[in-house]
Amino acid sequence: MRVPMVLKHPITGHLALYGMNSSTCAVLPKGTPISEDVMDGFELEAKEDPSVAREWRSLLPLVTSERFTVKWTWQPGDLVVWDNRCTMHCATGFDLQNHAREMWRTTLAFDLEEN
Repeated sequence: MRVPMVLKHPITGHLALYGMNSSTCAVLPKGTPISEDVMDGFELEAKEDPSVAREWRSLLPLVTSERFTVKWTWQPGDLVVWDNRCTMHCATGFDLQNHAREMWRTTLAFDLEEN
């Protein structure tokens, strides 16, 4: 499936990068044709076009810089919520030997109106 690199948040209108994950197989200029066979080849062979490294990976130092990141230090009772439409996230080390971890995911079926 083809999607833009930059999407507009449906409520806030803020622009956000989209697709910086392992499922992105090619980054092409808007309107550049690509056949279904080529797309299938990327997916079936788990290949990544050099454009991904050139475009996405070149942005990683910026989007993971201190200006755009939060490192959460968990405390008992904490609840953290983020909007997956405009957030990159990853897990860091966790001491499974000494701590229990419980995670829940909630997905909204619709967008709430901005007040």
